[in-house]
Amino acid sequence: MIEEPPARQRRQVTLWTILVVASLTIGLLTTINGPGTPLRYLLGTLLLWVSAYPAWRYFADRERRIPFLPAMSAIYFFSYGMPAFHANLRVRGFRPSGELVEMTLLLALAGLVLLLIAFYRFQLVKSLPRLRLGLELRNHAWRILVVAYLCALVRVPGLRIPLAVAELTNFISFLPVVLLCGLFLLFLRGELGRPLVLLGGLLLLAMLLLDFVTGSVSNPAFTLSNLLFVYVAERGKLPIAVLAIAAVLLIPALGTKQEYRKEITRQTELSTLDKMGLFGDLIGGVFTGANNKGFSEANEVAENRVDHLSSFAYVIACTPSVVPYWEGATYEDFFWSFVPRILVPSKPKKTLGQDYGHRYMFLDKRDYQTSINLEQTVEMFANFGVWGVLVGMFVMGLLYRMLYEILASPLGDGGTLVAASIFRVLLNIESDFSLVFGSIVQQSILLMVVLYLLAGAHTGRANTTINDSSGLSPLSS
Repeated sequence: MIEEPPARQRRQVTLWTILVVASLTIGLLTTINGPGTPLRYLLGTLLLWVSAYPAWRYFADRERRIPFLPAMSAIYFFSYGMPAFHANLRVRGFRPSGELVEMTLLLALAGLVLLLIAFYRFQLVKSLPRLRLGLELRNHAWRILVVAYLCALVRVPGLRIPLAVAELTNFISFLPVVLLCGLFLLFLRGELGRPLVLLGGLLLLAMLLLDFVTGSVSNPAFTLSNLLFVYVAERGKLPIAVLAIAAVLLIPALGTKQEYRKEITRQTELSTLDKMGLFGDLIGGVFTGANNKGFSEANEVAENRVDHLSSFAYVIACTPSVVPYWEGATYEDFFWSFVPRILVPSKPKKTLGQDYGHRYMFLDKRDYQTSINLEQTVEMFANFGVWGVLVGMFVMGLLYRMLYEILASPLGDGGTLVAASIFRVLLNIESDFSLVFGSIVQQSILLMVVLYLLAGAHTGRANTTINDSSGLSPLSS
């Protein structure tokens, strides 16, 4: 029988949550620098408070699972709630009216509420299989590190990958992140030797830099999210100071990545080290003002990068008056996503990024290179309208709950790594449903096989104990 968390712990978590969320609310409301309506800001504020509920519940109940729903809710707020406080909402040349913004915010809020209700109150299956995968991480740490280094070679820029093995190559390029998370578990327990700490840290730094060189900020951000998941699941605390430092670095990167991409397109002869230096100079210029873009300007650009409220409003305005409903067409190839291309080379190519861009006139008619992400919530509306969002978000909550139960603790170390990997994929809410959910099954099976071969089955203690400190606050610095 699970013991109820102490009332004092719950009260303190509640006070911390109210303090943090109230501070964020005040900060957002006092930095508004453009026209808006009270209803718009009220809906944005409600999205913030509702998205904070999973985090409060996670820490108040002292859960020891991967903190997926708190992270997902936070990203949902950054994508749809925080833009409500922006002065300039726009997508391409379209600027949504005040009433359209309010309607979009209301629909986003209703969708999030239904998702949470489905997650916390409903379960399709009462008894689900549970993932258990214990590993001997400590005894095989050097083997794990060597394999991580070898797999990281796939990330070397300029490597050409045949389409037939692209899915397998993507898995191999992601594998070092999972293996480093395993070493990170040992580090948190004080069981990782100094040479391994040093070599593991160097590999992590190299992968982050190589990801930045591509001009992508989302890839390093997702890599850090894996480590964050493992940390919170192991320690039961949120590293606020580390998150603040990461935000200070990621905001300038988001704010300057377009300039960086233009430069590397123009200067095709640049080496990888030259590209690192170029991006570093652009990011450093944000702090020094050397590139005529200060931190506030970079922050504004970064906010626009994570703004999905504008595109959501645009699709609502266009559908079905200008663009007819898709009526489920974007979900037709969902089951193909479970089939590895290496087994079926003739598997249909995914062109939804192009189809969406042309259908809603984001792309020029002659542009067949650019791909536009179709956010899952936007996809629901583009297919079935308002009811598509309401029903779709509820169903999404049920799916999340099923995965959460399958990946329930105690997982063992291997289960923790697989769970963190799956939930990292699910956090990509800016991509369409089939792309996000389709790769989970084959990726999870491959990952479990690889982890088992690397570290063997653990027949003793399941390594599920938590290094719980005496402090009652879920926030740590």
